[in-house]
Amino acid sequence: MNVRDATFSDIGLICDLLAEAFYDDILIESAFPAPDRRREALRSFFRIYAEVALRKGGVIIDENNVGALIYFHYDSENITDEILFKQLRDEYSADYATMAYLMHKLSAYHPTTPHFYIFVLAIPGKDRGMDVINALMYRLIHLQDQAGVPCYAECTAARVQRLAGRLGFKPADFKLCVDGFPELYPILREPQKPLV
Repeated sequence: MNVRDATFSDIGLICDLLAEAFYDDILIESAFPAPDRRREALRSFFRIYAEVALRKGGVIIDENNVGALIYFHYDSENITDEILFKQLRDEYSADYATMAYLMHKLSAYHPTTPHFYIFVLAIPGKDRGMDVINALMYRLIHLQDQAGVPCYAECTAARVQRLAGRLGFKPADFKLCVDGFPELYPILREPQKPLV
């Protein structure tokens, strides 16, 4: 399966895909409890993150446009969190308050050294498949190894944390609990030297 790096022309597709994939997610339901407004709030929320990621990391999508992975590349000169929090404040709505709180709390758990951060990996409903997930993740891992920095993420389920182990991720050495939200399962992958 082929994947590609998304561009700004893909923003609508990415936001629709992510809103569909996360509409019933337990973490998202905690942040956006009103079902009648959730889908549109998610599109707007993910647009903020996708636009910043395209400048400070990337978005990877598969050839069939059924899966997306948003990541950020944090380095010593990259102020991604401040940019994101400013945009959330600038576009503030009651829908964003809880999610902004969560994202702020999660940022405290990030590595303090340069790293890649997987913000979200999504494949909506019936299209969920390991071939798409693997293709998206292998592309990210390749970029991570080229950059020579660790990759960090939070999983919403212990089973996802275990699956990530197949790709070289290890459970982080701490528990991640933010008041008012379900427990998350942090993972970390150290960069690998390419085989020559």
